[in-house]
Amino acid sequence: MRLFHHYHKHRLRHIIHKDFWLYELSVWLQVFARSLIGVFIPILLLKAGFSVVEVLAYFLIFNIINVPLNFLARHLIIKFGARVTLILGQIASIFYFIILYNLDARIWGLLIFLAVFAALYDTMYWVAHYYFFLNSIKKDKNVSKDTSIMHIVREVAGLLAPAIGAVVLIVSGQKTLIAISIAVLFLAIWPLYKLKHIKDKPVLKEIKPFKEYFLKTSSKRDYFSRAMFEIHSAAEDRIWPLFIFSLFGSLESVAWLPVIVSGTTILFTYMAGKANTKKRRTMIILGSMFMALTWLVRLYCGNEIFFYISVFLVGLFSLIISVPLESSLYEEGEKDTLNAATYLNVSAMFPRIFFYLALIFVVQVYEVSFVIATLVMFLMVGVNVFNVKNINTKNKFHV
Repeated sequence: MRLFHHYHKHRLRHIIHKDFWLYELSVWLQVFARSLIGVFIPILLLKAGFSVVEVLAYFLIFNIINVPLNFLARHLIIKFGARVTLILGQIASIFYFIILYNLDARIWGLLIFLAVFAALYDTMYWVAHYYFFLNSIKKDKNVSKDTSIMHIVREVAGLLAPAIGAVVLIVSGQKTLIAISIAVLFLAIWPLYKLKHIKDKPVLKEIKPFKEYFLKTSSKRDYFSRAMFEIHSAAEDRIWPLFIFSLFGSLESVAWLPVIVSGTTILFTYMAGKANTKKRRTMIILGSMFMALTWLVRLYCGNEIFFYISVFLVGLFSLIISVPLESSLYEEGEKDTLNAATYLNVSAMFPRIFFYLALIFVVQVYEVSFVIATLVMFLMVGVNVFNVKNINTKNKFHV
C-alpha cells in the first residue's frame, strides 16, 4: 500500500487535487476484490456443472461482446467523465458476482448474462482506468518507470488475495467468497462517489480518426505485439489454471499460480522499468523468445514441479515483454489519451476471440492452447526483429 501511495503522490498528483487518495483506495479495493476469486472463475464454472467446452464458449462470448462495448465506454467518458464510467464499471462487476452467486448449469442463459456483465465491467472500468493513467504521464520523461510501478501497485493488491480466496473457498465455500467480493466492491464505489471536482473529460478536438491514429508503422507494430501477447495471456490466465486443476484436482494447486506471479512481479518489475528506450525492443525480442521456449517445454515436459517453476518463468518473461511494450504504447497514447485507452483494451480482447474459437473445435484443448501460445510468441519475435533490422538499415543509409 505504501508503494501505491508513493506512486500516486509523485506521478498522478497533477491531474486532480489532494483527494486523489480516494481514487487509489478505490482501485486497490477493486483489484483486491477481483483477485480474491479471479483465478478461480474457470474452476467455479466447472464445479457449477459446465463442461470445458461451455467454459470456453463463455470466454468466447465475453470477448465478442467486449469489443464493441469499448466504444460505448469511450462515449460514456466523453459524455459523463471517467469517474462516472468507473462507477458504472464497478456496478456491472457487482451484478456479475450476483449472477455468479446464483449460477446453475441447468440455466445456460445465466452464462450469457455473466459474460455480458463481465464485458460491461471490463470495458467501462479499464478504458476509464487507462484514460486516468495516460493523462497522468503526459510529458513525463520516465514512462517506463511509471509503467513498472503501476504493475507493482496492481500486484501488491493481488499478492495475498488468491491465497485468502482459496482458504475461504475450502473452509466456507464459493458463496461466502463471492459475498465477500461483492461487499469489497461496494466499498470500492464509495471513494469514487466522494471523488469530485476532477478534470476527467477529454478535449474532443484532440481525438484523432482511426486511420490517423494508426498511421505510424511503430503503432501498428506495437498494437500487433500487444494482440499476440494477449493471446498468450489468455492461455496463461484462463487455460493454464484449468490444466493445473485437471492435473491436481485441488483449489490449493490453482491458488499458488497468482501468488507466484505476483511475487515475481514485485521482485523484478521495477528493474524492468529502468530499461531505457533503446533497449525496449531487445527486451521484447528476448522475452518473447524465452516465453516461446517455456511453452514448448510445458508442451513436452510432464514434470509437475516444472509446471510451477514455469509459472515463475512466465511471470518474469511477461515483465520483460509487457513493461517496455506498454511503455511504448503509453508514450504514443499521450497524444490522444481517449483513443489510446480504448484501443489498448480492444487490442487485448479482439484477438482472444479467435483463440477461444479455435479451442472450441478441438479435442486436445490444453495441448492446442500451448501450441498457439508458442506460435504467437514467435510471431512477436519476428515482427520486432524485422523492425530492428529496418531501423539499422535506415541508420546505415543516413550515414
